[in-house]
Amino acid sequence: MGKRRREEPAQGEDYTPTSGPLSEALELHAQQRCEMFFHYLFYMKALLDVIYIRNQARNKRQIVNYLAYIQDHATHQIAKGRRIPASKRVKYSSALFTFDKQSSDLSDITATNTFSTDAAHFCNLGISPRLATQIDSTSSTEVRLLNELERVAGDTCQLPQRINLGPDKVIDQLHRELARIIFFGNVRDSATIPRTTWANYKKYLDWAKQRMESYVDAERGKGNNALVECATYYLRFYSKQLENPRRNHSNSQWAVFRFISAAQEWFCQDVNLDAKNYVSL
Repeated sequence: MGKRRREEPAQGEDYTPTSGPLSEALELHAQQRCEMFFHYLFYMKALLDVIYIRNQARNKRQIVNYLAYIQDHATHQIAKGRRIPASKRVKYSSALFTFDKQSSDLSDITATNTFSTDAAHFCNLGISPRLATQIDSTSSTEVRLLNELERVAGDTCQLPQRINLGPDKVIDQLHRELARIIFFGNVRDSATIPRTTWANYKKYLDWAKQRMESYVDAERGKGNNALVECATYYLRFYSKQLENPRRNHSNSQWAVFRFISAAQEWFCQDVNLDAKNYVSL
């Protein structure tokens, strides 16, 4: 989540929703958040590894703790949310709706057609400002890794504000806690330990499912039917069949994991890193 920037439509601008059904958007959002979480850890680890190797070659033997450069909240943001004040809502009333957290009917709601939206982060983990000071600007690999890390850390999508402050916060907290479990150790002792693994991926799904089910129970008890329904869309992704990890099923968690790991393996090959230090099937 992080601190949100927001804006009103420009003078004279008409607004037309561009997203599809909320059920599809939130299931996809849950998947994209998972993907970005593992890509964030990958780019952070790869960058710190490259910096460490470079410093070793220059006899700078500083031990770098991976977690020292992670921040618990987003520090970068792509895009802005939207706030349309009550005085101007009549103009957009044919296209936009108020998200009522206690509503039992979300048939008119998409991910972008509410009066208040947030640019919701996929990852929502930040980058310590100290990291940029460690970069060798003459190294195309280090600059590229930093750019990719900042892109992943800042990437967002439009969601109704109530969802961003509701079920999406559950995953924000999950990312903070799980990053500190997966991203342990320092560069000298842990550089050869991959973080994108099938075991870590399954741990992510298990924890996300447990946390979101607890959220559903809590919100149901408050009568927040709309938030309960939205959370079940996240759960559709977390509950997707794992399938046999030796087979590639297009609609399984294994396929999503291979999509993540294959992208990282390709990147390692492109910048001359040993993929086995980052990905394990």
